[in-house]
Amino acid sequence: MVFAISIFSEKSDRHDLGSEYQAKYHSSLVLFHYKKDVIKVILTKDLIFSFDDLLRFSSVDSRDLYKIKKGEKIRLIESFKGGDIFKVKLLKEGTNRPYYYVESASLKNYILEEPNLPLVN
Repeated sequence: MVFAISIFSEKSDRHDLGSEYQAKYHSSLVLFHYKKDVIKVILTKDLIFSFDDLLRFSSVDSRDLYKIKKGEKIRLIESFKGGDIFKVKLLKEGTNRPYYYVESASLKNYILEEPNLPLVN
């Protein structure tokens, strides 16, 4: 009798605080100025019943959003709602705000930056 054991390694959806991510795409990603706006969008996705509901409940003022440009980086600072929302720092000179908020589901559109480890001889 032969037993075959197969181990699959899946990419983890866990995001560590302090990790840095770089945007892969141009202007399809947004950072929210307020945590309440991210919560509103998440709740609407979970409870959406119609297109009218989407427009009525999940609309966010465009002045309260920052559109990420390709190559810009963010650092995860703090986690909320069990890791569904992160407070992030935009790693760019001259930003208007010190911190923004991002939905964890959108982090799949970012590239995790590998930390620069010192070389050991």
